[in-house]
Amino acid sequence: MAGVSPVVSAIERAQTAFLTNTTTSSHASRNAFSGSPPLSSPNWKLRQLYGLYKMLTNHAEELVQSLSEYYFFPPKSYYQELALVLADIGQHYANVAKDGAAKAKQSTWGTVKQRYVPVGVSLLLFDAANPIRFLFGSLASNIAVGNTVIVANLSSDASNQFWLRLKQELPKYLDSEATIILESFNPGLSLLDKVALVSLFAERPESYPGILNRPNTQFISAKATSVVMVDEGSKSYEQVTSEILESFAFRRLRPESTNAVFVRDTEFLSFKDTFRTLSVEPGPDPALAKSLNTVEALSHLSPAVYSIELSAMLGRTKEVDINAVFDMADSAGVLLVISYRSIDQVIEALNNLKQPLKLLTFLAANTKDNSDYFEKWTNSEFFSVGPLRPAVPYAGSGTLFPARIFGKTRTFLSGSGIELKQSFEDVAKHVEASVRKPKEAPNQTLDFFGYMQRVVVGAAVFIMGVSFSGICICTRCRASHHKCDEKQPRCGRCQRLNLECEPANFIVASDWCQFATDPSSLEDDRPGPASTWDVFNNSLSPLPQLVSCTTPRPDSQTPLSLDAEKVTLIQAYQNGVGAWMDLFDDEANFQRTLVKRALRSPLLMSAICALTARHIGMVDEGGDVWKPVAVQYYGDSLRQLIASLNCPTSYPADSLAATILLSSYELLASPGLDHRRHVSGALTLIRTHGCRASSEGLMAAAFWVYARQDIAMALVHECPTLLPPDEWGVSWDERETREGQLGNQMVWLLARVIAHTFRSTTGQSVQALSEGRASLIEQLDVWHERLPESFRGTAFGPPLEEGSLPRWFAVPSTGKESPNTTLTWNELKGFSRCDVYASFSPPPTTCRGV
Repeated sequence: MAGVSPVVSAIERAQTAFLTNTTTSSHASRNAFSGSPPLSSPNWKLRQLYGLYKMLTNHAEELVQSLSEYYFFPPKSYYQELALVLADIGQHYANVAKDGAAKAKQSTWGTVKQRYVPVGVSLLLFDAANPIRFLFGSLASNIAVGNTVIVANLSSDASNQFWLRLKQELPKYLDSEATIILESFNPGLSLLDKVALVSLFAERPESYPGILNRPNTQFISAKATSVVMVDEGSKSYEQVTSEILESFAFRRLRPESTNAVFVRDTEFLSFKDTFRTLSVEPGPDPALAKSLNTVEALSHLSPAVYSIELSAMLGRTKEVDINAVFDMADSAGVLLVISYRSIDQVIEALNNLKQPLKLLTFLAANTKDNSDYFEKWTNSEFFSVGPLRPAVPYAGSGTLFPARIFGKTRTFLSGSGIELKQSFEDVAKHVEASVRKPKEAPNQTLDFFGYMQRVVVGAAVFIMGVSFSGICICTRCRASHHKCDEKQPRCGRCQRLNLECEPANFIVASDWCQFATDPSSLEDDRPGPASTWDVFNNSLSPLPQLVSCTTPRPDSQTPLSLDAEKVTLIQAYQNGVGAWMDLFDDEANFQRTLVKRALRSPLLMSAICALTARHIGMVDEGGDVWKPVAVQYYGDSLRQLIASLNCPTSYPADSLAATILLSSYELLASPGLDHRRHVSGALTLIRTHGCRASSEGLMAAAFWVYARQDIAMALVHECPTLLPPDEWGVSWDERETREGQLGNQMVWLLARVIAHTFRSTTGQSVQALSEGRASLIEQLDVWHERLPESFRGTAFGPPLEEGSLPRWFAVPSTGKESPNTTLTWNELKGFSRCDVYASFSPPPTTCRGV
């Protein structure tokens, strides 16, 4: 062996040990293990695992001391990691003792049983990874499989004391020919071809392109992105903060250590105080923190904790990209505390992250519905509800590292496959007992509108059912305009006042479960369509068309049959809901044209009845009887809308108007959810069909209803409209006197004011912002000066509470006066923010002229 490098020698020794001991136990170089069984036998594996356990327990203090001197983590951190590895060794030992095989399963092919068999020489390369977990955990897994192992150090600045201690002690406990330690490793890449498997443990794969480009190499990341979502509601801020900071303290040691935490904006001040009080971690190196200090949206809570509003990293008005902030925080080694407004906002943020999430923890869950909803719409390798996990296994296994990543799968078949010997008729009869036709029913979820964008570009997708329970706001809190804490079964305000509490989440949980391949799920008689949101986000290829074009055309010669229920709902619609829709429409398209077309359109008829039944159920005494009616019509309209979108001969105006009605239904039913999910379908159709403010008839009417919804949601969420006013395609006549057009012009000006107020100011000078505001005020003044007298109204009665006089307008009203007040002229000009609410009763006379 003279002149042979230590690396070559180690590879040759490991190859010899593997090849010899898979066939015989009499090799001369294994005298220390004279009479030892082959590596693949359980007895050899058990002896090695026992030796590894004894080495760690006997030399724990020396190993921890050698690591603490270099990595600067307190000894207790390493002892916790050692405890984790010891438990993992115990699990491997138990698996090997029972032959490490998966439970035998009966299938079409007979009895199926799987085992993991060795690949040969396994080379483990370590950079700056946590040596206790990654080295000893992967070594235990390789032993359990039966590989011979070479453990090598890649890091030039690693703690030599640890590797020297390891090389000195490990051969005393393990087979020295089957487990070889190299305290330094820098071979030519050609040597890697001499081993069966190379596993690289490091933080960044880009540092080792030459190694990872080889076919027998796998990369195992020593770092990960771990995020905590703190639900709103009652909690101990000190306890939650302490738990998060304890997890964060293990950064660079545990992949599961917390990188970022999301807290509700209403609770941010409380968390701000506790983070400042409890955080004792030192700040990052000034050179590393330099990039963070250039982001104006970031602020210090403590030397190692930075905070930022989530709205500053999302949407068209974002000040900085969320991925850039996460990267800067990771490089600097600081914790991000991010304040959010809604669960849906956090979901959007997490789905925008380029770095996949390792662990996502939902902490201090207020309700199970919240955690279930959050889990449903997020992606992470691990999702945890409850306390923060100090560790999670690699690749979702029962041990730190599963045997399958270091071994080969071998499947054993025994018995005979009964089905393979049966006739076609017998097998078909047997399968028929479990495979049943799904019910033909639509999904009752507001996420339906995620479907539309796929449909209108020619890709039909399956609508799969999902039980969707959003955040429920109590009807009493909504009616009195109080903030609701949304506790179940009674909110806090109703408990204090000893009132009955009725949630306003009127979209009923779906009866349709997800279709699973598990045969036990097929025995349920209720399979049906599942979520469109899942398909839209996870499937890039179009699926077969689901529904054929069977919806009758609006100009059908056969009118729909009517009954007393439909007539009641249509009349209520024309006298109430339709009047709101036609607020600034002189032609009353939603009250007249739409109803006429509904007499020959099942889609429009169902949408009208669904929204009106929901309206009656909210505002009338005894309205509960209308809730199931609304749900039924809502479901019918979803199915018919799918058919309409898939039908090339359907009228775009009908589809858009129906979508507007359904989005109105959902804005009432689940106001706490992300408004974009309600109106995205209408926006998609508007852009697809080129619908503009200058369109005519029902298309124009639908556009302006959407515009008002978009504005209302923008005011509530303090953000620009989803459809920028520059894209509205408006055309104004300076001599215009029609009040409907003047009202629409006011709506457009308000959208311009919102766009100016909530846009990002990054990169814009104070002078440019000032000039933009001055231009808007000038346009508002010009519009106001040109208003006819009838539009200004006549003052009457005593002043209202806020000091303004009520006004009467000479415009026909469809209902009694309401105490709702209007947005005054001065308020519109000085607008900075506005809290908006809308009761869905007939429009008051004071709203018709503003």
